[in-house]
Amino acid sequence: MVVKGANPIVSILVMLLVGVIYGCVLGFLIAYVNIPPWIATLAGYLAFRGWGTALLSANSSTGSISFAAQTTFLDIFSGKLFSTPMGQLNIPCLVAGIIASAAVVVVNFMTRANKVKKGYEADSLVSVIVKSVLSVAVIILFAYKLALAGGIPTVLVWVVVIVLIYSFITSKTTLGRYFYTIGGNAEATRLSGVDTKKIMFFAYLNMAVLTAITTYIVTARFQAANSTAGTNFEMDAIAACVVGGVSAYGGSGKIFGMVIGATLIGVINLGMSLTGVDANWQKIVKGVVLLAAVVFDIVAAKKNATK
Repeated sequence: MVVKGANPIVSILVMLLVGVIYGCVLGFLIAYVNIPPWIATLAGYLAFRGWGTALLSANSSTGSISFAAQTTFLDIFSGKLFSTPMGQLNIPCLVAGIIASAAVVVVNFMTRANKVKKGYEADSLVSVIVKSVLSVAVIILFAYKLALAGGIPTVLVWVVVIVLIYSFITSKTTLGRYFYTIGGNAEATRLSGVDTKKIMFFAYLNMAVLTAITTYIVTARFQAANSTAGTNFEMDAIAACVVGGVSAYGGSGKIFGMVIGATLIGVINLGMSLTGVDANWQKIVKGVVLLAAVVFDIVAAKKNATK
């Protein structure tokens, strides 16, 4: 887009293709060559980090390429829908908040009704009402703040779409259930007749595609491609998953729980940055939070095992 002047949409598709190809290679090495996942992913991390630095150094003396002039790319991944001036109330944003609130309430009550109908253990009606009221209050407040801030950020749309897609996959599809079973016990899953190699292949292909989409967003947010982008993001991602209830031993966790964990880690990062906490102490705090989450996971697992 910048160096060669290529069409932004074509460039986005080519980059996604690179992600797909890498995901296929990574998935094949892990699933069919039986290379340990942490070795394969670490090798890819180092190789792409080095390749990216080399490309940037070859095309820029500063090791960074500005995307400020790439308005189409920036609008797609860091712009705002129904944009209005700051401070002016954005009506479409409020309408979106009301629709989202209604959807949450409907889903909460339908979920409880389905569980009751099938004889499953379900939350009490009072609990569902309280949860719905709190959820609506948070959504409306969030929508109001966004309405005053100029509109709905496109990155929020990307996050919501991806979260909904993968929440559906993990909870409503056979592929998603296989992800859980392999995470819990891969050998038992294989002996049950499931093609675990194919599932592992798709899992890492998915991760590569998500990495490509994340890279679009990070590049658009910084309005530049630079060799230091994404440094230590992997640690924040691990912390977000564990804090959000994803078991360190695999086999359990929810997409929305991970979103809550990511939000918490983001709040911690932002709060410490705004208060001027030293970067080294920030790492210490996040390390303690991660350790505490893992300890809680282990203790909870032992309690469940003794019941």
